[in-house]
Amino acid sequence: MSYEEPMVAYDYGPSFSSILTTLAAVALLGLGIALAVLLMRLVLVATRALTVFSRERELRLETLLAETGAAAPPAPAAPPAPTAPPAPATPAPPSADDDRTEGTPPPGGDASDDGDATPR
Repeated sequence: MSYEEPMVAYDYGPSFSSILTTLAAVALLGLGIALAVLLMRLVLVATRALTVFSRERELRLETLLAETGAAAPPAPAAPPAPTAPPAPATPAPPSADDDRTEGTPPPGGDASDDGDATPR
């Protein structure tokens, strides 16, 4: 009979590949956090820069309006000038239809299209 050694697994601790995998995962996590922080800082800086830029434009516009006087309140309007009295209207010559002028409708309010002004 031959003597066989028993199969014994010797565990000397974590392997090199498991350590390397753990370090890579930690490095990637740190890189992700750093990128997120940098992105947030970039957004804050851009927001502040846009605020400063727009405020500067507002101040320039206000200064320009103040220099030209456009921002001053308008002066009160002068009263309207008196108009000439209308010329007296000359009466139209009377027509043959009960002393009515040509353009006036008949008293009954019934105006015909053919020019007949007789009431019905």
